[in-house]
Amino acid sequence: MQLSHKRLVDIYFAAFSRNAFGSAVFPDAPAVRQWWIDTLSRELQHQKGVAMYNLVEYADGTDTPVFANEQKHKNIVAFAKWLRPMEEGPDSTEAAIEIQTEEPLPAGCDQELFTRYFAELNRRHKACMGTRAHWYLELLATHPSHQRRGAASALVNHVLGSDDYGNPANVNANYDAYLEASPEGLSTYRRLGFEKRDGFNVEIEGKPYETLMMVRPAAGKREKTGNGEQEKEKT
Repeated sequence: MQLSHKRLVDIYFAAFSRNAFGSAVFPDAPAVRQWWIDTLSRELQHQKGVAMYNLVEYADGTDTPVFANEQKHKNIVAFAKWLRPMEEGPDSTEAAIEIQTEEPLPAGCDQELFTRYFAELNRRHKACMGTRAHWYLELLATHPSHQRRGAASALVNHVLGSDDYGNPANVNANYDAYLEASPEGLSTYRRLGFEKRDGFNVEIEGKPYETLMMVRPAAGKREKTGNGEQEKEKT
């Protein structure tokens, strides 16, 4: 399991190497990578409602992503960490979605920015979704060598279904879905049915860093936009 977690962390750092927030809070250093490996391992075992989906190498001669299976030799190229919908209750939605900020980060990380940013992220998430059950896409990362090849679409549609406006064959589509995104991911997630609901900025090295709150309404709540244009993925 540790080997696959290491690969996920490798993908994370490759995907977010030019991200201002990621570079400031999680600089690419051995201790920080180990923190990520340990955190993923702990959360996948103990976090309520957690679900991880991995994409492996594309089949030879095709552009079709394949989901990870028991073939250990396959190379993971993208992954998504979701939290499943949980019904309202004292130990359900609110407790599960809140990202913990108390644990100290390794040396070299910006602890103050981490705490301030995720406190605001938690607040905005709760303001957008309240306590109603919903899917939460907590993290999606694609290795740069496989970006713009449909990985984000595959990882989202695998969980939520791709039948956006008709009869939702996928029962998961009956729930709202929520995520946070950078402006670079806006067009990709809009094409997948998400709508911008909120956003905020934090200052990093004197420059604003924007984060968007996006919601994909449950299938019965959505309306066709009439916009069928295809856009390249940036996630």
